[in-house]
Amino acid sequence: MKRVVPLPLASDGALVRVIGVDCGAGLAFRLAELGIYPGAILRVIASRRGPVIIEFLSSSNPHSNRLMIGFGIAMKILVEVM
Repeated sequence: MKRVVPLPLASDGALVRVIGVDCGAGLAFRLAELGIYPGAILRVIASRRGPVIIEFLSSSNPHSNRLMIGFGIAMKILVEVM
């Protein structure tokens, strides 16, 4: 059984699939623009201190392969650890 956790609770190096976001429509839209939407596959680069650093494994973000997200916002992103 795969576990669903907020993004910062996934281990460094873990592959995760975005399940959903627990926030308002405005933030959900902005995250989707950045490539963070249900079904997106990410690798957690660093999640323990400060901002969470993720790497996109799908072609959802044409500008960069990595992104830093503040801890508070990252806690609203629910992921399935693969």
